[in-house]
Amino acid sequence: MKQEIKEVVYINELLEFYGVLLTKKQQDIMRDYYIYNLSFSEISFNHKISKAAVSDAIEKSIKKLEFYENNLQYHQIFKKFKGVADEKALKIIEKLEEVVKHGI
Repeated sequence: MKQEIKEVVYINELLEFYGVLLTKKQQDIMRDYYIYNLSFSEISFNHKISKAAVSDAIEKSIKKLEFYENNLQYHQIFKKFKGVADEKALKIIEKLEEVVKHGI
């Protein structure tokens, strides 16, 4: 299951928001795969399940995370407000830099 970095980051962000809504087993497998970057073989060995079960758990977990995001949109809202906050922070920093340059 080769993935783009953007997709991995997105799934990690969804895990931050909705990970607690997954089963404990799904949380563990997703954390092992997406955070600790373990292979399917390593995860299957650690959890004493087949590689197919690991793949299935990851697929189902991603579908659940995307379902929650599609319905609740916490991630989308967070990114929107974070962008606004970042813009305001940059403006404040620019003003402070001007004050420091020109003196108070």
